Amino acid sequence: MRSPRHNPIVIKDFDSYCANLADAYDQLPDVEESELWRWQKLADHINKFYKRILSRVDVEFVDGQPYESAEQMREEVSRTGVMLISTDFNEHPIFDEETNLKFRAVHDYVVHIIPGDQGPDFSQRGEMKAYNLHRRLAPPDTWPALFTEVAAQACYANARGEFPVQKVAVIPGFDLYNVGEYDRPDLERREAVANPRRTKGQQEVLDALASQGIFKHRVGSYRKRGRMGHPGRSHRYGRRLAKEIEQLEQEGLVTVESSEFYHSGISEIERGTDLTVRPASRRPGQRSPNPELTKLKRRLMR
Repeated sequence: MRSPRHNPIVIKDFDSYCANLADAYDQLPDVEESELWRWQKLADHINKFYKRILSRVDVEFVDGQPYESAEQMREEVSRTGVMLISTDFNEHPIFDEETNLKFRAVHDYVVHIIPGDQGPDFSQRGEMKAYNLHRRLAPPDTWPALFTEVAAQACYANARGEFPVQKVAVIPGFDLYNVGEYDRPDLERREAVANPRRTKGQQEVLDALASQGIFKHRVGSYRKRGRMGHPGRSHRYGRRLAKEIEQLEQEGLVTVESSEFYHSGISEIERGTDLTVRPASRRPGQRSPNPELTKLKRRLMR
């Protein structure tokens, strides 16, 4: 479980990555006694968030697969106020049936419902994004368990065409921070390439982080040659760059600190606010104040 790298990368071959992850899952024991405590902490996380979810939506457990897509799920939950959770494949080594179903409800609600149209879909890529989003809401000690429960099981189902036997074991050799990276040299490495969709402003931020480890920006200011400009000069560019920084934060690439630390979104911060941008998760266990996650937590706390 390495500390993360900060290069902007995309996975070119999810099929290969998921095939490797499915093979690793096959080799796991059904229960790894030394790791049971992680699932016990995960159960505490599940029960806490499930209570909050019930104040927002009704949950019903049903046979079969109630939704064909994440989009359908979001539309029907928005229309009916009811979220349907499948009871299929509900045998778990240590979770009772109720806890396992609560886990599915928490996961679906926090990663597929709350983000709205920006939420991940049910594809291989979408489930990796879903794992990353859920990971930032869960205690760091539970991340290996979450990787097994979400990323590994989703990859297995996509690679093998069937849902796997559920296991309680930590998968070695896979990076929990940079999904798609490997810790073991015997596993095939994916190619990492610069993301072609990066804007000029985003690339400026990432280049500064790579060389200096920090980037500063004042919302509504003009940046030139790495220096802070005067507030109000080229206000449109300054606001646009703030939004582009917010996109990097939502992807989990950067951490943004500001005088409005618990902001509801960089795009909503007032003109003249100073932002300090750093690489996300600079050390294991440190979580980023992602604006979407901040809004999500506030909604659940209401």
